[in-house]
Amino acid sequence: LAKNTCNYANTDAFTKFSLKVYPNPTSDFINVEGAENSMVTIYNELGQAILNRRIDSEFETLNMSGFVPGIYFIKFGNQIVKLIKE
Repeated sequence: LAKNTCNYANTDAFTKFSLKVYPNPTSDFINVEGAENSMVTIYNELGQAILNRRIDSEFETLNMSGFVPGIYFIKFGNQIVKLIKE
């Protein structure tokens, strides 16, 4: 008989991401919480990446004043948040 072995990963090594992006809608700046030590990418309505930035702290402010008004999507890991720029 063959012996099956299975190694389980330590669940402490995994974290749930809880991304908060506000204010939404925004006119100039957005605050990003919960993205520490990760890459955040902002996409326009056409799916083009227009901002790709490493977030090193628990709380970060991103300047969107140079973005044209419209709908954007901010991606962090497997989470995507719809963002409206006024």
